[in-house]
Amino acid sequence: DDIAISSNSRTEFAWYLMYKTIDNCNTALSIKGDSEELRKAQGQALALRAFCYLHLVQHYQFTYLKDKDAPCVPIYTEPSNNTTVPKGKSTVAQVYQRIFEDLALAQDYLKNYVRSGDNQKFKPDLAVVNGLLARAYLLTGQWEEAAKAATAARQGYSLMTTTAEYEGFNNISNQEWIWGHPQLVSQSDASYNFYYLDATYAGAYSSFMADPHFKDKFSEGDIRLPLFQWMREGYMGYKKFHMRADDTADIVLMRASEMLLIEAEALAREGFPEKAVIPLNELRHARGLGDYDLTGKSQEDVINEILMERRRELWGEGFAIGDILRTQGPVKMTGCQIRPIATTDGK
Repeated sequence: DDIAISSNSRTEFAWYLMYKTIDNCNTALSIKGDSEELRKAQGQALALRAFCYLHLVQHYQFTYLKDKDAPCVPIYTEPSNNTTVPKGKSTVAQVYQRIFEDLALAQDYLKNYVRSGDNQKFKPDLAVVNGLLARAYLLTGQWEEAAKAATAARQGYSLMTTTAEYEGFNNISNQEWIWGHPQLVSQSDASYNFYYLDATYAGAYSSFMADPHFKDKFSEGDIRLPLFQWMREGYMGYKKFHMRADDTADIVLMRASEMLLIEAEALAREGFPEKAVIPLNELRHARGLGDYDLTGKSQEDVINEILMERRRELWGEGFAIGDILRTQGPVKMTGCQIRPIATTDGK
């Protein structure tokens, strides 16, 4: 919500971080040459620039499907400095055009690139490019293309199947993570800014708790359900994210489960609910649940179930507000649920 408060320092930082990253990408893309190494680096810069513009277009205007011609954010494709004349706002459609052009070129530049190991997951490859395309296609209502790109992005990545695997969310070697950012003790600011979400371990900020009503959205047998934990003063903690023993934690940027959900939603919106439940059920099985029962369900029912599964699966990873905006869904406020805590005298 800070992006709407112009006087807030976080507002300035959120804007600066995206455009400084874009400027760095523009600098990399301005270098002349035709070596394979440069082509790979520029392919990764294109993917990262597309990621930044995708973030900006989702947070600084309503969805493409609501009004693609609405003014959004400025587009910079050349390095800038203090003397650069500021650009005006481009439309939502123009920002998406930039995103798709960058990702198309990134696909070409990265077609021969293969990471050398999990410790290289911070470098965009073809899977990351396809994942970003899947997000962009979903946001612009290109359902068939979204499903295809999501399928391509998750190839070679398996799903977590136990609570122990799921708990922590702090290791870039996680089998589901397609893209992430490793953290070192010497470079751990991102850990502190992200993993405050965990309020369930000693030394935590204890400032971020889960909505107790959210727990009710999970079924018995779900490997994610045991991660909920009543905390001090009756607040609900959720042990999805943990700092490691050295107070660092790797940052997740893209997972195979998100791609399954994009594929499922795109197929459902395209009018194929019986196909949509195939990727949905693949995720449900990995989370300890049975098949979603299609009996008597409408297309809208299936879409709503997939959107709810996005809430359950992607909690804390930065998708909720984007989903509300792109679907033009309502924000429903529910009364606070506080659990009574016994005092020392038993009252």
